[in-house]
Amino acid sequence: MISDSVREWGRDDIPAWHDVHEFIHGACPKCQSDRTKRMWQLLGSHGSTKVRTEYADSFKWRVLNCRLATGSDDTSRRDFEAWLFFARGALDCEAVFINELCGLAVDERNTNIFTVTDAVVDAGKWPELEVPLRAHIGHRTRTPWLVHLNDLRRLSSHRQVVSTSKFVYIGSQGPELPDASFVSPVPSARGRHVHAREWGIGEYAIEKQAKVVAAIEDMERVFLLYLRTGKVCV
Repeated sequence: MISDSVREWGRDDIPAWHDVHEFIHGACPKCQSDRTKRMWQLLGSHGSTKVRTEYADSFKWRVLNCRLATGSDDTSRRDFEAWLFFARGALDCEAVFINELCGLAVDERNTNIFTVTDAVVDAGKWPELEVPLRAHIGHRTRTPWLVHLNDLRRLSSHRQVVSTSKFVYIGSQGPELPDASFVSPVPSARGRHVHAREWGIGEYAIEKQAKVVAAIEDMERVFLLYLRTGKVCV
């Protein structure tokens, strides 16, 4: 049986997430015990990944809807920074779930997608999980797209990461450069925004959201394998 919460969310994005969530939900015994508490804890941390992924997708569409809006308001900047917060946060929620499911014992205060990736690789006992973590996150030297996303997220907590003024297009817009606001290729360098397609806030949100979802989906397929084969127990 599919639980109401899973049915409500649908299965269009990260379908393996739903399979993992349903597996844990179906394994929950009907009595109060330490095992029950662990499974509900796993369901809670696992659900946080999906919620943040959906929030990020929602704000991505808000960025796209107002990417060429005229006026002096900061709506596009606010929506972009909200997307940035939730997209990056989805990966850290996934890290919390990995830490709990695999019993890595990474301190809760230091649990994020980087520390958990290092713990999995260093442990040497989760080879199937290492594959997507190395591919999407990296080990020691990080994957460039995620390093850039992480730097933007870190810097957005105390300063603006979207260009302060919109690029003014003359004449017909055309499809090549649909954005009017941009981020810097080097987030730590102030004012180095580049008028190029890959740095437009809409294009950036589309591409990086897809990378976050792909990373989560690949990890979820491994979780499902581990649960079905009994490599991890709930």
